Amino acid sequence: MKKMFSIVVSLLLVSAVLFSFTSCHKDGVYTPKKKISRIYTQISGQAKMLTEQWTWKDNLLSKIDYYYNGTYSHTNRYQYDGKQLTEVLIEEGKIRFTYDGSKLEKMEMWFSGSLFWKAKVTHEGNKIVEIEFTEYDVYTVMKSSRSSAYDALKGVLPESSCAHIAELSKKRAAKSAKTGVEVWNLYYTYDGNNIKEERYVVSGEEDKYTYTYDKELNPFFNLLVGGQSYSDYEFSKNNIINVVYTNNYDGDYAETEFSYVYEKSYPVERTTYYVTGNSFGVTDYYEYE
Repeated sequence: MKKMFSIVVSLLLVSAVLFSFTSCHKDGVYTPKKKISRIYTQISGQAKMLTEQWTWKDNLLSKIDYYYNGTYSHTNRYQYDGKQLTEVLIEEGKIRFTYDGSKLEKMEMWFSGSLFWKAKVTHEGNKIVEIEFTEYDVYTVMKSSRSSAYDALKGVLPESSCAHIAELSKKRAAKSAKTGVEVWNLYYTYDGNNIKEERYVVSGEEDKYTYTYDKELNPFFNLLVGGQSYSDYEFSKNNIINVVYTNNYDGDYAETEFSYVYEKSYPVERTTYYVTGNSFGVTDYYEYE
């Protein structure tokens, strides 16, 4: 998992989340006070480019159009039962969400007509504390596009989780028999309304991410089920300023910091600094409706 940290960072910086585990509302509902309309990304030394465009309908997120190098890439579409998210539709696939009343109970990913994975969700109170993933044999279908299978979870799980899961999936698939079934667990630990630790455990190996926050407002807080985040936007009330990565198997360590520009307590810019590598990464720009 040595390359996981850098891969995760690059994915996180061009994405945002839609939903939060910590909401006092029911899972699957996202009705924020500040609605994201566009996200731009500028890599150090390069031009600022559009990466996401959000479309809203009847106060609900309808779709997100994604762009790569300024060119349209793909669209994720969101379907609801009332105000509760039921499906995310992607090219050649979908993710279905099942609830036990107000709480998310199960997720299933279908890709090209095959069940790619399922996930069992465990709560403590209103917070999701564990997700057990079971991934099935779809290696022929997903051989070169495993990240796409988890991309649609952005807006449902923290952004960091989406990237970590995709990387872990690829690594486990490379080690396993093609007919095998892979199972791993994701654990979240909270400090009040913020995620303190995010752990990925499989076959005795553990990747851990530890977060520190400022006191300003996170525009993605009170979303549904969280999503991929070094900003862990979907889970946390405040904005992440530091994240430390460790691995108990090979001793890997990495540290990243974030700085922000705020308007009325909400971020309009976020810049990434890789402490371990002593270098600046990208700057994200947020526009609101």
